[in-house]
This record gives sequence, C-alpha cells and structure tokens, in this order.
Amino acid sequence: DERGVIEDKACEEGYVARRTARSLAARLRSGSGVAAETLVRQDRKIAVHLGQSDDTVFPGNRLTLVVEVSLARGLHAYGEGAHGYRPLRLVVPEDPLLLLHPPVLPATHPFRFEPLQETVPVYEGKVRILQDVTLPDRKKLAPLLDSGEARLDVAGTLEYQLCSRTTCYPPDRLPLRWTLRVRPPELERLRARLASRLDGEGRLVVSAQSTRDQARNAAEAGERAAE
Repeated sequence: DERGVIEDKACEEGYVARRTARSLAARLRSGSGVAAETLVRQDRKIAVHLGQSDDTVFPGNRLTLVVEVSLARGLHAYGEGAHGYRPLRLVVPEDPLLLLHPPVLPATHPFRFEPLQETVPVYEGKVRILQDVTLPDRKKLAPLLDSGEARLDVAGTLEYQLCSRTTCYPPDRLPLRWTLRVRPPELERLRARLASRLDGEGRLVVSAQSTRDQARNAAEAGERAAE
C-alpha cells in the first residue's frame, strides 16, 4: 500500500491459466486496484457502478469483474443467511467460454430489528463485489478468435432487497454486462524471433556477444539496485 506494507501474496500453480496483474491489484484490501466507473443505476436508494480489471484479455487469463454498490444513508442490504429477505448477490450464468469462480463480498455486520425481534446480517454504505472469471486455452477460444469479432460479453444480475428501520422495499434485480476484447497469444512474433536465430540445421544459435551483453546488462541492473 502507500506505506509500503505488503497487503497480499499470490502464487500461480500453472503457466497458461494465470491471474493478470490488474486482477491482483483489484483484490488488494485497500480497494485501490481497479476503479468502478461505469454507472448503471442511480436513484435515491442505491447507486451501482461496474468495473473490470482488464479490457483486453488473452487465452488463460484470469481477470476480475467489479460491482460497486453504494447504499443511501439509513438503508441496508442483506447478506446470505437463514432469513426471509433477498440477499445482496451477483449471479453470473454458466458460460462454456468462462470458468466462474465464487464471488467475493465483504463481511456483513449484525443488525437488530426490534419490532420483529430478529437479528440479521446486513451491508451498509459501500459494498464492493469481486467476480473472477478465467478464459479457456487458445484451442477452445479458436472459433471466437477466428470470427474476426473477438469480443466476449459477460452477463450478470445483481439481486438485492433494501430496507430501513421502518420500511422494506420490494426485492429488485439489475441486469449487468461487461465486454472483453479477446486477443490471440503472440505466437507468430515469437516464432519469427526464434526462426531468425536458427542455423541451417534448425539449431538455436546464441552468440558469445549476445551472452556477454546479457551478462553486462544484468550486472548494470544489479549496480543500479545497490545504489
């Protein structure tokens, strides 16, 4: 964070399917990673903004979709639990081109409603919902990538019910949508670079000068870090 304190650590188990850097930033506890700037609803009770860690993605990327809910003063939404109210939740339907991970919501706090003698888990103020999705590998995305319109829409629904200390409003649903631009992995450029360094028998040629340059660059970088 701004004080130089490590907020979180992450380690990927695989090479192909991995979280993007901006997705890592979106999950920081400080909430400073990704802004939710697209307003999709605003009235006297609630404001809802959308955001996403990445606009452009590649096969295997794991990214984060963001829903930021701002509740008016004096109102609360409900968390999951054994009660008769509709909880605040994000519902994203299954998609063959997406692996859906469980959404992450902040902790609720107990609210005591004396007229009914009940205590329920609620959210108040600002609530940030994080929904991770992972794209499949290049083979499964091939029809989309070859279509010329490599765009993937992710639909979802925000469900909620708002109440005050005296009034409960009817349950509501808000349709949501995010759009991802999907790009193929840059394999052709890598193949071209490798091909330029193959000899007549297909062996990779690494010159002594290239090796010396790499060593010198690493040494200079180490000296700068020491300074």
